[in-house]
Amino acid sequence: MMNGKGKDKQYNLSFTKDPAWIKERENIWRQIESQVAEGLSRKVYNRWKTFFFTGELIGKGRLNQGDLLEFYPKFDLEGIREFLADPPFQPLTQRDYESILFLFAIRIHDAPGVTLEQALLLFKFVFGNSYDSERCFPFDIAGESECRKITLHANYQFECGTTVFLDIQYPKKMCCTGSSCWTTGFH
Repeated sequence: MMNGKGKDKQYNLSFTKDPAWIKERENIWRQIESQVAEGLSRKVYNRWKTFFFTGELIGKGRLNQGDLLEFYPKFDLEGIREFLADPPFQPLTQRDYESILFLFAIRIHDAPGVTLEQALLLFKFVFGNSYDSERCFPFDIAGESECRKITLHANYQFECGTTVFLDIQYPKKMCCTGSSCWTTGFH
């Protein structure tokens, strides 16, 4: 259950009760848990974990919409449409919108449970195959009557798309030098 438009909104997240789905989600959580927990209080950490597993927002306070979307249990085209049609915190501010664009532009290939191939498809769905300064964001946002334009510069979109493509084309390898580690597809 998510809070949207000042009322509780019920989404069909019954699959979150499926033992096989829970097991897979637990595996994903183990991979990201230390990054999520860093710098958070136990209360805020539990809020994110609950949302990741159930789609239910607990506690009080506004959370970043891009982060919420990334942690939504149904992160596919249908789930994204569902989430954005009635986002938990409304109205959707420009800052919220930018965090969602940033998710699709740069963080999409690291979204929990999303394969690199899925990331590329989502990137292309949002930004297209070529830059279009008049392109509208392809999802309905909270019943807004006018489309929101893609506000990322062409060079930034190209760089982000190239990163996603390269990650798919060249499997990531871990490169470590001393205490700093990073991943790349160029080795």
